[in-house]
Amino acid sequence: MHDGTGADSAFGAAVRGVYRALHEASDRADFEATVCQVLDAAGYPAWIGAFDEADGVVPRAAAGIDEEALVDGPVMLDDPAPHHRVTATAVRTGSVQTATDGWPGLDAESPESGLDAESPERESATERTAGERYEASAAVPIPADGPVAVLTLYGDRAGAFDDESLLAELGDTVGAAMANRSERDDLAASKRTYERLVERVSDAYHAVDDEWRITYWNEQIAQRTETPAATAVGEVFWEVFPDLVGTDLETQYREAMAGQESRSFETYLDEPFDYWVEVDLYPDEDGLSIFSRDVTERVARERELRETANTLQTIIEVSPDPITMLGAESEVMMWNPAAEEIFGWEREEVLGEPAPYIPEERREEYEGFIENLNQGQPNRFVETVREAKDGEGVDVILSSATVETDGDFTGYVGFFKDIRQRKEYERRLQEQRDSLDVLNQVVRHDIRNDLQVVSASAERLKGEVDGESQAALDRILGSIESAVELTNTAGDLADVMLGTPEESERIPLRSTLESGISEVRSAYSDASVTVEGEIPPVSVCADEMLPSVFRNLLKNAVQHNDRDRPEVTVSVDAGDDAVSVRVADDGPGVPDERKDEIFGRGEKGLESRGTGIGLFLVRELVESHGGTVRVEDNDPRGAVFVVELPRAD
Repeated sequence: MHDGTGADSAFGAAVRGVYRALHEASDRADFEATVCQVLDAAGYPAWIGAFDEADGVVPRAAAGIDEEALVDGPVMLDDPAPHHRVTATAVRTGSVQTATDGWPGLDAESPESGLDAESPERESATERTAGERYEASAAVPIPADGPVAVLTLYGDRAGAFDDESLLAELGDTVGAAMANRSERDDLAASKRTYERLVERVSDAYHAVDDEWRITYWNEQIAQRTETPAATAVGEVFWEVFPDLVGTDLETQYREAMAGQESRSFETYLDEPFDYWVEVDLYPDEDGLSIFSRDVTERVARERELRETANTLQTIIEVSPDPITMLGAESEVMMWNPAAEEIFGWEREEVLGEPAPYIPEERREEYEGFIENLNQGQPNRFVETVREAKDGEGVDVILSSATVETDGDFTGYVGFFKDIRQRKEYERRLQEQRDSLDVLNQVVRHDIRNDLQVVSASAERLKGEVDGESQAALDRILGSIESAVELTNTAGDLADVMLGTPEESERIPLRSTLESGISEVRSAYSDASVTVEGEIPPVSVCADEMLPSVFRNLLKNAVQHNDRDRPEVTVSVDAGDDAVSVRVADDGPGVPDERKDEIFGRGEKGLESRGTGIGLFLVRELVESHGGTVRVEDNDPRGAVFVVELPRAD
């Protein structure tokens, strides 16, 4: 502290010290701390605060004064504590304020302090000062761009701050220095930020002055042009890149510079560059800033997308099936020529209008389709009905899905297949099936019953006729037997044709095969049917029609035999996955050229007593359950029919 001698000159020296120190401060906070430290070192404890409308004056820097002891919270302008009146007044008036009674709180026990003996302020002030006393105080407003700042300082003699002009000069100087430093700092920060930005952006960036000399050249433009900054900066742009003279790029650059108008454009740079570039130009009075990016891949992608879109549009236009797209409100967004032809409405009639082809009775079904699509579930190959313009129902198969563009909903696309002809064919086929079913019933019941009556009558005539009459009777009985067999085979065939494919069942092979052998032995007493080895107790994948397979094979072996006593041998080989049943005979055999066609419909050998459809039926039944049937040569003569069926156990 000063001892009072030469106080004015001492304060002037302190102010000069503040001026010198300000040049070394780095930022605003450093400025404020430096001012307080220099003043305190000269014997003038000081603090700087900033005014806020809500909080009052809040200290930001202090030296020589315990900040906590100095202010119990913010200094309020409307009701300041006695020792803060100069500070509050300086902020309110914007002018320098001084007081010769110093800080009354520093001698809180004296009557001049203005504090009541019992007041909390007096007790607090007494604790803070610890017996120290200042005789003068001053508050100096500091001009600032932000909140109002104020410097408050204290002296140990009453006349320490009589020169208010010096105080005002101090405030102006500190404010100006802070403002200049702030501007320099802001400018430097902006420059650093700008340089970091142009180096970090993915765009190539370069700048030219008003004489087209390159002033900045970032790494991206250096890499793209294979021209380093050291080569480009300072040179005239058109001299560094003479190949660009006369191009659209030069025209755009010069027009932007001349008109001082920002512009963006896209252009192709020919050899030696050979790429598409997108450019943004930003002119100012000093020159031109250019941001650019290589968009060759994007342009190629867009071209591919356009070509794809054109291809898809062509496919949609030439598609023989209706293709439509509906919006969120079921309005028609797309309607191809096939939709015009099949549903009857022209495109111009329906675009933008609610979908006209949804029958009222199908409205609930349609809403279900839309709900599926909204839940991400496409509708695939659904048979439904749509309505044509003339009111006719159109049977269709519908597949529909949601269309999105860049993740946003575009519409619901529907693909239709007109199946009216197929439905009509199915209707006629069902009628034929119904007729065949009736015929099957007639064959199996009415004709068979009549044949049984004829057969019984013929049997009664046996023994009552002789000679030629007996021969005729035998032929009658043979024909009746063939007719009964024909009704059996026809009935089996009708069952196959009328029935729907059945799932395979586990059919026991031994009992099925033995039943067929017994039936043939009874029907053909003049034939020998034997089993080679044993029939294994296995099951095969088949259905209830399997007995017809073996019955027809065994009868075929007898009926196509030219021996007086046909011999038929049955054998079974059970493998891990399949079971083979072999039916061998000693007849004339089957020529190689007929081994495949013999299983055709209506095929039978010369002078055969069979119907010609038994083997066709065998093939249909066996193949329907994943099996195979073939014919091989027997040794020394005859044929072997081999049936292979999947093993079920």
